[in-house]
Amino acid sequence: MTRHPSENLRNLRKRTITGVFIVAVTLIGIRFSPHSYLLFLGLLSLGCSYEYFKVTSRQDSAFPVTGLLLGALIFVLHSFYILGFISGAVLIFITLLPVILYSQTIFSKSRRPFQDVSATLGGMAYTVLPFLCLSYLPINPIELREAKDYNDVYRWEIPMMYFIILMANDSFAYLAGRFLGRTKIAPAISPGKTLEGFVGGAVGAAILVYFLKDSLLEIDASIRNIPWKQRALGDTRILFQEVDWYILLALTVGFGFLGDLAESRLKRSLHIKHSSNFFPGHGGFLDRYDSLLLSAIPVFLYVYFFKYA
Repeated sequence: MTRHPSENLRNLRKRTITGVFIVAVTLIGIRFSPHSYLLFLGLLSLGCSYEYFKVTSRQDSAFPVTGLLLGALIFVLHSFYILGFISGAVLIFITLLPVILYSQTIFSKSRRPFQDVSATLGGMAYTVLPFLCLSYLPINPIELREAKDYNDVYRWEIPMMYFIILMANDSFAYLAGRFLGRTKIAPAISPGKTLEGFVGGAVGAAILVYFLKDSLLEIDASIRNIPWKQRALGDTRILFQEVDWYILLALTVGFGFLGDLAESRLKRSLHIKHSSNFFPGHGGFLDRYDSLLLSAIPVFLYVYFFKYA
């Protein structure tokens, strides 16, 4: 069914307003402080987990509630550890996770409790693990041991650029696919995904990376009306070369596209259009951050093993 032009215009306006709000919250959450960054990630993880368990779980199973609570607890413990509130030894108690879940099978009234455990663990890996990886993205553990203040080694530029790439890729892919899309990539999974949209998203994100990779710190200093100076610790310019930003771009766009398709496959298997309507014009948390769920871990691995090690 073809939509009336006025309806398309309203949807585009709604999507734009919501998009501006998401961009503002993202930029403030990342830049304001390490605490706000972790809070921002925690809320995203909670939203994704809630929607995932809501759309995939049976009504007779109590395991989704357990998974949601345990996922939130794990993220909070990791955040407290990163901020220095608790010792790393406390994280050892996370190994009790399978004990809790499999003990629950004894009291569960579900007809397939062990399948519920597997589904719960899979859901937590899908909606919690990526955000745990992102929580460590701005931190070089070697520098953290040498610094007196966590803020001295908080490399906000790395998650900032990562989210800018995510948002730019999504926006340019949407526009290019809408106005230029002809060649469908996976019509059986997501009929709206086109080669033109994928290329448009990648090119748009690459343009932003080109202009921001050397000037993000100066732009930030100008907005805050303070002189920019190179930091002895935590300076991303010392750590990242030009090629590193483009590798970050390739990992984010490539694996992000797989994440987009995976979430589309999930929705198609459940016969739903959106995971929720939390973001007007965008859908739910899973719809908005599907590309993050599969790209965050490869980006984290690259930064930690090739830049921080």
